Amino acid sequence: MVKQSKPPVQAFLEPLLNQLKPLSDVGMIFETAEGPQHCIARLILTSCDLPARAMLLCMKNHNGRYACCYCHHEGVTVGDDYIHRYWPYDSTVALRTHDDLKSSVTRAVNDRCVVDGMFPVASPLFAATGFDLVAGTSIDWMHVVCLGIVKSLLDKWLNSSGELFYIGNKVSFLDKRLLSIACPNKINRTPRTLKEFSTWKANECRSWLFHWSLPVLRGVLPNEYFVHYALWLLVVDCFVE
Repeated sequence: MVKQSKPPVQAFLEPLLNQLKPLSDVGMIFETAEGPQHCIARLILTSCDLPARAMLLCMKNHNGRYACCYCHHEGVTVGDDYIHRYWPYDSTVALRTHDDLKSSVTRAVNDRCVVDGMFPVASPLFAATGFDLVAGTSIDWMHVVCLGIVKSLLDKWLNSSGELFYIGNKVSFLDKRLLSIACPNKINRTPRTLKEFSTWKANECRSWLFHWSLPVLRGVLPNEYFVHYALWLLVVDCFVE
């Protein structure tokens, strides 16, 4: 019988970690041309989206207080429903460490309540030899960049009438450029009109970011903003590579 609720993360992680433990603690010896070699295998990195990361680390979801696993920022709510939250840059906020998360979970378990965004149950990843829950948790670039920053920039450029970077009055010209692009086979979605950017999927945002945006925006977005955007895109490309 298939349940409607999500399975507990321990159901999948614990068997995996149990099999990995002998390889990480003891390792194995194999023969090479240079003689016997000792090899160990350890978990060093996890990659998942924001909802899965919350399940994996047993912490609040991405719109909850102290839901960032990288720092102690509480976050700021947006809107009247208080279900949307963002984390503006604050140089005074302390960064989290593996030991911080472990301490918060210990307090949460002892007090039977949420502490710094951590639920009163320890993630199975704490049992992984040598694994750092902060350094070993990769940033969810799909939600942060593709569906986050990319759409935020498009919203600013196209809907902020009166601003120096506003180009919403040139959508028809931009669309003419965008929709005339012939995509290579590796891009499985052809460009859609900028009027529908709010419904673009993550891979459409990625294609816009790396393949379409610069030739489409060139000469339309004021040069100061275009150059700044191009430099930011170069940084993102370096991180993704």
